[in-house]
Amino acid sequence: MDLVRFLVLKEEILRKIVSKLSSEDLKRSKKDYHAKRAPRPCGLTIHTGTGCSYCCVYCYIYDMGFNTKVSPYPLRGIELVAALLSNPYFIPTLNGTLLAFGSITEPFLPEIYERTLEYLQATYNYLQNPIQISTKASLTDEQIIRVSKVSPRISVLVTLITLKRFRELEPLAPHPLMRLKMASKMFKLGFHVSLFIRPLIPSVTDHEIQSIFETALSYGVKKAVLGSLRVTNRILRNLKSLGIDLSSRLSIRPEGKKQVPIRSSDIKSMIRKIANKLNIEIYPSACAANISAHRLGCAMCKLGPCGDINKLPHIDEFSIRELLRFMNIEFEQILLFDNKIRIKTKRRIRRDSLYYILSTLTKRAVYIY
Repeated sequence: MDLVRFLVLKEEILRKIVSKLSSEDLKRSKKDYHAKRAPRPCGLTIHTGTGCSYCCVYCYIYDMGFNTKVSPYPLRGIELVAALLSNPYFIPTLNGTLLAFGSITEPFLPEIYERTLEYLQATYNYLQNPIQISTKASLTDEQIIRVSKVSPRISVLVTLITLKRFRELEPLAPHPLMRLKMASKMFKLGFHVSLFIRPLIPSVTDHEIQSIFETALSYGVKKAVLGSLRVTNRILRNLKSLGIDLSSRLSIRPEGKKQVPIRSSDIKSMIRKIANKLNIEIYPSACAANISAHRLGCAMCKLGPCGDINKLPHIDEFSIRELLRFMNIEFEQILLFDNKIRIKTKRRIRRDSLYYILSTLTKRAVYIY
C-alpha cells in the first residue's frame, strides 16, 4: 500500500478546491472547527447545523451552549471540503477518515436539510470518504430519494430508545414508528440501515428492548448499535422528574455542565443476548456500522476487528518508511504485526498527525514511542 500517495492526493484536491475559492472563503475554511479537530474513535464529526428543536430531555447539547434555535452551519459545501483538506489529521478517499454526520443537531431538520444535502454531496463528490449519518427524522419519499442521489453509500443510524415513553423523553421528535417506516424505505433503496439504540436509558430501554427489536424486525431492520447515556446535573434532574433515578449508576457525580457516563455494561450484555436470539446483529460501535456499510475491514481499536477482516489494507515496512521520510520523521525501528504497528522514533513526538494518518490508512492500532 503506497501511503504517501494519499497525502499527495490530498494536496492535489486541496489545490483544485483553493482555485475555486476567494481568499476570504479560504481563510474562513482554515479557521473553522473542521480544519482543526482530531477525529474521534467513530470518525470526524461533521456539523451541518447547530441547535435542535426536538427537546429530548436526555440531550447534552443544551449543556454545551446550544438551544432549540436551529441554524445551518455557516460554511458552504466547498468550503467544508477545504476545511477538511486543511485538517492535518484528515485523509480523503474511501480508505480515509470516517465521517460522522449528526452531533450537535438533527441533520434532517427542515431548517438545515438543504445544508446537510449540500455537505453530503460535496464530501461525496470531492472526497469519497465513508459517511455515516444519525437521525431521528421522518423524511418523505422525495427527500429520501434526494439523499440517495447525492450520496448513495451512506451508513444510516436511526435512533430509537423507547416505543412507550417517547413523548416524555423526546417531546417534539417524530413518532418511533415513523422513523422505522423511513428506515424501511431507505433499506429498500440500498442504504445500510442500523437501529441506533443510543442513549440506553436504564429502566426504560432495557424494559422495552424485546418489543423494540421485534418492531424493528417487522420493518426489515436487522442491525443495531448500542450506546451509553452521558448525563449532566440538568439531565439527571430532567430524568428524575420523570421517575427515572440514575444515581445508583453513577461512578462519579457530574459537576456543572460536565458530562459523565452512566454504567450500562450489564444492560448491554442483556440486550446482546436478546439480539442474538432474534438474529439481530449488534455492532460493537457506531463506526463499525460505517466500516461494514462500505465493505471495509478495521482492527484499529480493542472493540474490533470489524467489517471484513480480509479487507484490511496490505502494509509493508517500505511503505511506512516512505511515509515517515515524506513527513520528515526520523525513526529507529518499525515493527509490523497482523493488527498493529509499532514505531520507535529518534525523538519523542506527540501523538499527532502521524498517528492519525497511519492508523486511518492501515486500519490498525498504531503505537509510537
